[in-house]
Amino acid sequence: MLSRIHFLLICLLLTMLSVAVHAAPNDTLTVMSYNVENLFDTKHQEPNNDEEYTPQGIRHWTSQRLQLKLANISRVIACANGWNAPAIVGLCEVENDDVLKQLIKVAPLKNLHYRFVHFDSPDVRGIDVALLYQPSRFRLLNARPIPAAPANTEHPTRDILYVSGIAQHDTLHLFVCHFPSRLGGQQQSEPRRIEAARRLRMAVDSVFTLNPEARIIIMGDFNDYPYNSAIVNTLQAIAPSNAILPSQLYDLCAPLQEHTSIGSHKFEGHWGMLDHIIVSGSLLQHSHPLSTTSDTVTIFAPDWILESDKTGQQPFRTYRASTYQAGYSDHLPILIHLTSNISQ
Repeated sequence: MLSRIHFLLICLLLTMLSVAVHAAPNDTLTVMSYNVENLFDTKHQEPNNDEEYTPQGIRHWTSQRLQLKLANISRVIACANGWNAPAIVGLCEVENDDVLKQLIKVAPLKNLHYRFVHFDSPDVRGIDVALLYQPSRFRLLNARPIPAAPANTEHPTRDILYVSGIAQHDTLHLFVCHFPSRLGGQQQSEPRRIEAARRLRMAVDSVFTLNPEARIIIMGDFNDYPYNSAIVNTLQAIAPSNAILPSQLYDLCAPLQEHTSIGSHKFEGHWGMLDHIIVSGSLLQHSHPLSTTSDTVTIFAPDWILESDKTGQQPFRTYRASTYQAGYSDHLPILIHLTSNISQ
């Protein structure tokens, strides 16, 4: 516990210092994706199945627990990139505008001037995806939800969030996703993720139709690994290679799946990459104002957001089964760094 406190104090100091230099020119723009695990408010809202996250529910989800959860997530985002907080953050499992308004006002995020984009979706529990951004580094142009399942389906799910904007004199097209879960088993639930991937691919193709060299970033919790059909066959996102095509999608997390010592999520003692950051090949070509490299993706995994388990460590989550333990999330955040190719 002492080491966690020391780390957080250092991290908060770094955050304050980064705020002080934030206005200085910076040629790196960091994008982060984070499933924050059940960031609910404390009120039941019809027709959502969110009763367990109320003071009277089985989780005994109180205002005090919510405030600690907000403070925990705020620290992770502020500390994830050292001196410069991520300019863009894709979030999964947030309930509504209210929790997002609270999140960006919690220290240390309140000094980093984030705004957010969010739309309510038809998910049965009422959880959605959202995007945080710093308007000084990303100028919002457009945003809309994209249904990830047919209307009147038996399995309503989170919409895909599409956002476009200007960063470092370049247009970025962002998609934030939280594909249907594996509830009921991988094979039984897979058709729902394939359908979500099909709809995402259609939206991506619409962007490419207007500009074959569009700079696209797709991020979020896909509930599938890099080798699963929804990713490889439907979305057509492949591992980076030496021959880069501008309108091909590349899953920067695919190489990380080969490492067994860490991942973005741990299931039954095994690490894996359910979270992905996927980019268009144009972002891997340095002829554009913004670019990245195939090995830029990192998993933020300091000891203070991990806990011990039977096989080493795992994400330190808010609940272990039904027991409250005041942790962070069952997922770890992932980040990529974009570099400006324009001389300051």
